[in-house]
Amino acid sequence: MRHASLLKAFMLLDGASQMSLSIAQDKAYTSAATGVPTHRWHDFIKGHAPLLHGIVHSPRLVV
Repeated sequence: MRHASLLKAFMLLDGASQMSLSIAQDKAYTSAATGVPTHRWHDFIKGHAPLLHGIVHSPRLVV
């Protein structure tokens, strides 16, 4: 069984903000948990209003 939520590696650039740290981890989680790269999520949901307005409230999901 694959555990998408396990952190495998982590590197923080000097001077990076705390916010970028959590966004990067959530982007990795989104991609691993769904099998869909984060840059494709908007096109995937933009034509479906209920999904567009509902799924964006899912914890850790980055669209």
